[in-house]
Amino acid sequence: MNSVLDTSGNVLSVGYRDGEPVYCTKDGSEVHVSSVVPPGVCERCFALGKLTPATMVHHIRHLTPENIRDPKVSLAYDNLMRLCQDCHAFMHSDHSGRRCEFNEDGTIKPVETSLMEQVMMLTQTEDERRNFHRRKHG
Repeated sequence: MNSVLDTSGNVLSVGYRDGEPVYCTKDGSEVHVSSVVPPGVCERCFALGKLTPATMVHHIRHLTPENIRDPKVSLAYDNLMRLCQDCHAFMHSDHSGRRCEFNEDGTIKPVETSLMEQVMMLTQTEDERRNFHRRKHG
């Protein structure tokens, strides 16, 4: 919750130059301060221009009995998002108001949202969507 992230969810290291913070990615490239999500802030709200305290950690790739013991899914920073309660509920809905669906036997199953759909919801601009696509497929 207290990690410093860029608006794409990458964990940043923080250094100082002339008393001012300098944010860098793993490869050492600097990130402009306008792209930094403050610690403890909901990432989705921040992308929408609001400062809302994050109260939950959301798994982008949902946890299942098969992957819950895989730290690349359950603990990896690139699979986690800080969200407020409202955004977490939104991410687990199909955005039609339904929060679940039913299996053929009548048991409840969660509505799944693909990773790309979640990223599209978080980004505001075409440039952000293009940059995400380049990083994943470039």
